[in-house]
Amino acid sequence: KNAALEETLLGIVRTLSGILEMRGIGAKGHALRVSQGCEWLGDRLNFPPERRLELSMAATLHDIGKVSLPDDLVRKDPFAFTRAEAAMYREYPLLGQAMLSGIRQLEGVGRLIRCQGEWYNGAGYPDGLVGEQIPVGSRIIAVGNDYEERHDESLLQQGIGRRFDPQVAALFLEYLAERPAAPQGEGARALAAHELREGMKLLNDVYTGRGLLLVGGGKAVDKPTLEKIRNFNRIDPITGKIYVQV
Repeated sequence: KNAALEETLLGIVRTLSGILEMRGIGAKGHALRVSQGCEWLGDRLNFPPERRLELSMAATLHDIGKVSLPDDLVRKDPFAFTRAEAAMYREYPLLGQAMLSGIRQLEGVGRLIRCQGEWYNGAGYPDGLVGEQIPVGSRIIAVGNDYEERHDESLLQQGIGRRFDPQVAALFLEYLAERPAAPQGEGARALAAHELREGMKLLNDVYTGRGLLLVGGGKAVDKPTLEKIRNFNRIDPITGKIYVQV
């Protein structure tokens, strides 16, 4: 029963994440990249399985509150916000928590989403929490999200002790040094969707032509994954190659 419930929750998270992708909220694959970094940090910090799952779901849905904001605001550079726009934008973590509040099993996920805008020095929002008052999962999401939005290590380093938890930021820099830059390695092949077979390992994220994330890189192709890719490829053809390890 617990496994079935977990799979149901993961299905809900994947569906909501797909809606964000189709809405054009964030760059293509942004939520997946944030989630992958957060999962790595959760593992390094020895989170138990249930906390790693909660962190992964929160990282995947960290932008869910933005669906309630106007499209032009979501796509605008935050550095160009007016004071009124900035105030409206800062509501999205609260909106995200509120959207998940009806699902009891996602209450912890909502809490992590709510606190992602808090600063380690207390200058953040919505509650002005300081240091250890901020849930560690939220401190992890803050680092992963900010980096994946701008891909600038210097900004991350400048924020240590101010925006970011020093320990979490240091670990994330280790993660950046370790993760592969592109699909590579012995046995790596580039295939079209119809050439995939069970047992292959995906090395890159797989998207439909309209930008909907189907499956993240690193997953082994099992029967359900293969059927999902083939079904979507028929109605929204996948563009580009899919890199696999065989």
